[in-house]
Amino acid sequence: MAAGAVHAQAEDACTSEAQIESAQRLFAFESLPGATDYVHCDDSNLKYKAWSGLSLLSTFDDLANEKDGFDQGILGRRPLDFLQERVKRVIFDSPAEQFCNESSAWAYVNGEDHEAGILHLCPAIVDTTPLYIAAIFLHEARHMNGFVHEICERGGFLRGTSGCDKSFEQQGAHAVDVEFLIKVSRTKKLAPSIRKEARSRAIRNLIARFNELPLDLTSGAALASDRGEVVFYDGATPTKMGGKVPEGFKMSSRRDLTFVDGARSRSLKYGFKAKFDDDDFVSEPDFLAALTEDERRMYRDTFEADDFTAVLLNDTLIVWANGETKRFSLPTTKARSFLISEASSLIKSEVLHVVDESSRVFALPKTWSEISTASELRVLGDSLPLLSIANWGVQEEIAVRLTGEVVIYDVGAKKWAPAPKLEQFKAERMVAPYIWSKKLEKL
Repeated sequence: MAAGAVHAQAEDACTSEAQIESAQRLFAFESLPGATDYVHCDDSNLKYKAWSGLSLLSTFDDLANEKDGFDQGILGRRPLDFLQERVKRVIFDSPAEQFCNESSAWAYVNGEDHEAGILHLCPAIVDTTPLYIAAIFLHEARHMNGFVHEICERGGFLRGTSGCDKSFEQQGAHAVDVEFLIKVSRTKKLAPSIRKEARSRAIRNLIARFNELPLDLTSGAALASDRGEVVFYDGATPTKMGGKVPEGFKMSSRRDLTFVDGARSRSLKYGFKAKFDDDDFVSEPDFLAALTEDERRMYRDTFEADDFTAVLLNDTLIVWANGETKRFSLPTTKARSFLISEASSLIKSEVLHVVDESSRVFALPKTWSEISTASELRVLGDSLPLLSIANWGVQEEIAVRLTGEVVIYDVGAKKWAPAPKLEQFKAERMVAPYIWSKKLEKL
């Protein structure tokens, strides 16, 4: 399982030494030369994090067991039994071990080690939470039944690596970690923080880790109206999604997560959550301390890239990265938002765009190395008065105009037309492609 960009919740306290000792008795453990020594209560220590994850897993002795489309009945109420039936020995690898070093893997099982029940842990596993480490153990144990991954054909892991399963119904390694996370999310006696983390991670893997989308999941667009209503649009029919965007909030986007950005410069992050309530993976961005009260009143939008965070004010763009700050004065006092684009033929994907109320478009590079040496934003003109645009298929793109109209662009004919059945819908922002089904709201 490869490491990914995820929003992990911090532990409330250290795992006790007694809990660590109990976890150590679950399997035979050994360390390869160069593996780190154990350091108690150190979240950057491989052995401490691994044993913390096992300790947490051992406490789940009566998980929810609702056999339905989400829970296929692979694990039962006590997932540790599933793990111990397959894994006999755990090896701590060193940072120099070839597979860990070249693939940035969290853990792996060699094909020849299936019968021996040998599981390898890589140092990168320290970057995630004890809950997800528990899921990783179960995931790797499923490989010992002969299940292997295939090349990802879609989604955020489309990088030519073997990290996806053909389908959820195949009941492979990703189906096991998803089922575990769903069981945790449904177990009411557990702490809310654990249940919320489990739910968001389960939905993320459902969306990103199967080449055949499961459980009626469909690719489309999530649209927030100027009245706070959120709908999912598949190109033919808009379907109302659960909840409303709170007053003063607006949707924003990046490749792997949905964002709701607050009018007070507070950024709420959701792992593909349809119900936009104010309690899931909330984080206060570091940039808040750098903004004055006047700047907060002028706040318009936030863009989070892989290596920087950009905040748009009425007349200023501020970019933070690696402790450095870069400010750009805009030739406008009415900046509207970042122009969110995904695989569009009309918008260069390597450029970050800003649009103002007069439909003027400004451009900035999308990497910090280029931004740090740029002196100003380029004015591109007024040919694209859009808030959002995304590739909709081979010959179509979907977009939201500054006026809120949702439109479809025919790439071949180079013509715009209103999106069917959305003629009366005034959108404030769009996130696309967005994968969703009504069934997700049951989780």
